[in-house]
Formats: sequence, structure tokens, C-alpha cells
Amino acid sequence: MINEWLEDDMLPIGKNTFGDYIMLDIGSNNSGAIFFLYHDGEKEYKELAADFNLFTKICKSKRIGYIRTIEERKQRMIDNGLEDKITPNQ
Repeated sequence: MINEWLEDDMLPIGKNTFGDYIMLDIGSNNSGAIFFLYHDGEKEYKELAADFNLFTKICKSKRIGYIRTIEERKQRMIDNGLEDKITPNQ
């Protein structure tokens, strides 16, 4: 399978939970474009973005609410008597 992709100037860079692939075009004509490829269908590359920078801009997660800082997490561990479990900074 990887040989087929390389012959198409494509390189897999990701996979979703269903087994479908995110592909990077490594060819000279459209190098850098990002495509989607269903794992169980006909081999048809569907363009997601013209380049990797654009792809990262359009890939956004929904906000999940407030995320505690490292200091807040450390303080909670101290408050719960787990100070000895805190990993030192490197």
C-alpha cells in the first residue's frame, strides 16, 4: 500500500479513528497540499488544504472550557497530600 502512495507522490501523515488517511502531496506539481483518502473506497484523494500551514489553520478543536495551569495543578496535589508525586521541572 505504501508503495502505491509513493508512486502517487503521496505520504501518509495521519489516520483517523475509522482508518482513513491524511496524506501529504510530496510531488513537484502540488507539493505540500493535504489530502484525505478513505481506507475502504476507491483510491480518490480529496484535497483538504493547498498547503500544510492552511491545513493547521483550518484544523480547530472546540473549546473545552477552563484548563488549569501547571501551578494550579501542583497546588491541588499539595492540598490533597500528594506533593511527593509532583515531578520536578527539568
